[in-house]
Amino acid sequence: MQDGRDNRIHIDENGDRWLTDKNGNLLRDERGNKITPQQSEPISKPGEFTLYDNSRGHCALCGSLNCIGNCFK
Repeated sequence: MQDGRDNRIHIDENGDRWLTDKNGNLLRDERGNKITPQQSEPISKPGEFTLYDNSRGHCALCGSLNCIGNCFK
């Protein structure tokens, strides 16, 4: 059974996604910046080659924040 605490991603009024703690408070890094999820959302249409949102540093091919090109090799 899931409840609201299982979803640890907050979507703000601009559509940006941010990580939250179990109480719904935004998580911040050591500089006080909000933290994005490790995986970005697909931005391609169904039936097209899958592309991910890379506007926040995520890989456009696999969507991972930590990708160093391994998805393409």
